[in-house]
Amino acid sequence: MSGLDDISRLYLVTEPVDFRKGIDGLGTYVQSILNTDPFQNAMFVFTNKRHNKLKLLHYDGTGFWLLHKQLSKGTFKWRMS
Repeated sequence: MSGLDDISRLYLVTEPVDFRKGIDGLGTYVQSILNTDPFQNAMFVFTNKRHNKLKLLHYDGTGFWLLHKQLSKGTFKWRMS
């Protein structure tokens, strides 16, 4: 079982995602759009269109974690290169 301190990869999804998606919807997104295994030892970071919310998806070996952060003011700076 891995903890949050054992994450080997961090995927920053640059396209906004529909935040009505939960664990299953985001896991399907990782598989179908990113062509990546959501069960790997990785953290997937998603944002909404307004960039004032984040969702983080991580599989720890026993189940998925879905963390959600919503800013009361301002936005997350999403650098696009």
